[in-house]
Amino acid sequence: MDPLLRIESDRGRLRWRRRLATTAMFALSTPSIALGLMIVAWAGGLFGHGGTIVFLSVWAFIGAALLIVTMLAEGFRPASNAHEWTSEQIDRLVPAWLDVATAAGVVESDYVLSIDESTEVRAYARGRWAVHVSSEAVRQLREPQLRAMLAHELGHLLSTRRNGASVVAGWCALPLHAVPRLAIGIARKPADLARHGGLLRVLLLCAALVVYLSTQASVLVVLLGPFHAFIAALLLIMELLAERATRRYGERLADRVAVDLGFGDGLLTFFREHGRDNCFGLPVRPDEHRLPTQLFAPLSAYPLTRKRIRAIESRMSAHARGAD
Repeated sequence: MDPLLRIESDRGRLRWRRRLATTAMFALSTPSIALGLMIVAWAGGLFGHGGTIVFLSVWAFIGAALLIVTMLAEGFRPASNAHEWTSEQIDRLVPAWLDVATAAGVVESDYVLSIDESTEVRAYARGRWAVHVSSEAVRQLREPQLRAMLAHELGHLLSTRRNGASVVAGWCALPLHAVPRLAIGIARKPADLARHGGLLRVLLLCAALVVYLSTQASVLVVLLGPFHAFIAALLLIMELLAERATRRYGERLADRVAVDLGFGDGLLTFFREHGRDNCFGLPVRPDEHRLPTQLFAPLSAYPLTRKRIRAIESRMSAHARGAD
C-alpha cells in the first residue's frame, strides 16, 4: 500500500495542499524574482543594450543548468556513515528506524540514516532519501521519543517534494539578496562568538539585523528610488512572511504524519521536554519569554511549541474518537 495513502485518508487532498502552498509561495516570490532580474539587467546595461541581453541570457542559462543539476542530485542516494556508529548507537537507532518504517509501510533500506556528531538534540531530512540524527539525540532520547523524531523526519520525506519552482525563484532572486546576506553573515560573527553571552548576544544579533536591513534598503533605493523602494520593501516583507508560513505548514504536516503512524505519545513528550522556541535568535523554553516569542512567531520557520502540542493532542483525540 502506498505510504501516503496510509498516512492520509484523502491522498489527493494532501497533494493539492502541498501544490497550493508551493504555487502561492512562487507567486508571492514575484517581487524578489523581478528585482533580482532587474539587477542583472542593470549590471548588463553598464555595457550597453547588448550587455543587458547577454547578461540575462547567461543568467537564464546558468539557472536552467542549476535546476537540472539540483533535480538530478536529489535522485541520488547519499552514503550512510553507519560504519562509524558505535554498538550502542546501532542498538538504539536501527530497531527504532525499523519500527517507524514498518508503521509507514516503507522499506527501511530505501532510506539512508546518518548520525551527525553534535551536542544538540536534533534531526533533519534532506533530499528524498536521507535522515540525519544528532549523536546527542541518539544518546539522550528515550525510545518513544527517538521513534517519534524519526517518524517526523520520515513525514518530511513522504509529504514534501522539492519543487523546481523554488529553485528557479531562488536563483532569480539571488542578485537581490546576495549583498545583504553577505553583510549579515559578516555582522553575525561576533554574535556567534558570544553564543552563551545572553544579553550581549541579543544586542549583537540586533546589530547584525540592522546591518542586513540597512544594506537591503540601500540596494532597493539605488535600484528603484525612495518611493518605489518602500513599496518593494512591503512586498518583500509579505514574501518573507509567506515563506515562513509555508515552512511552518511543512512542520505541522510532518507532525501529523508522525501521529498518524502511531508515534503521537512520543512526539508529545519530546516537545514537552525538548521543545524550544526562537527568541531574538536564541532557543528558549516555551514557558520563557512568551511575549517576544509570540511577536516573532511569524518570522520563525517552526510553529510555537505550545501550538504544536495542542495540534498533536487534537489529532490524537480525533484518532481515538475514530477508533471508538
